[in-house]
Amino acid sequence: MSKAKRQIQFSVSSMLLLLTATGIGLGVWSSTTQVLVATENLDHKTEITETNVEFKRWFAGSIPPGSISSEESIPVGTYTMTRFRKGQAVIREELANLTGIPNVSLPLGHTVINIKIPNYTHSNLSVFQPGVRVDVIAIANSEDGERQKIICRDVRIFNVGTSTSGSKASGIVGLLVTEDQVTAIVEARSAGQVDLGLPSNLQ
Repeated sequence: MSKAKRQIQFSVSSMLLLLTATGIGLGVWSSTTQVLVATENLDHKTEITETNVEFKRWFAGSIPPGSISSEESIPVGTYTMTRFRKGQAVIREELANLTGIPNVSLPLGHTVINIKIPNYTHSNLSVFQPGVRVDVIAIANSEDGERQKIICRDVRIFNVGTSTSGSKASGIVGLLVTEDQVTAIVEARSAGQVDLGLPSNLQ
């Protein structure tokens, strides 16, 4: 084979490899989503502004449930109900209006996690008021039907509010919990649904 033919084959092979790599890269890039993240450490009761959050591109499989995508606007004027680390995705359920945040300090070793109330109405949200003790219930579907399990008992409600996404409003209840309880709630939320009940509702 002549030197010229070898050079042509090498050029064609290189072009095919480049096109293949480009196609793979475009495929991976297309499976990403713009997610709102904190640009600095946000403490409890920090107001969301245009400067302390921004949209970043994340792989679809690594986006936490409840994250705010670029299809939504930045919720400027809302306040954090928990702490967010720099670079952490901002969860809509962890934001509330200032009127729903008590002006008190959190006990040592505790934080606040927000729970969205299913089938929200003003009447059922009125049952859950700051200071009331509740159980946190994990709800999951199985072959035998819906299964419920209490994962946190006798948890105190810290605040109550609402969250609006488009034309849909949700009831939000902030719970005063330990880090271990946060882990249990987050795991239950990722596997199914979380609801609240008064201690006598489920034994």
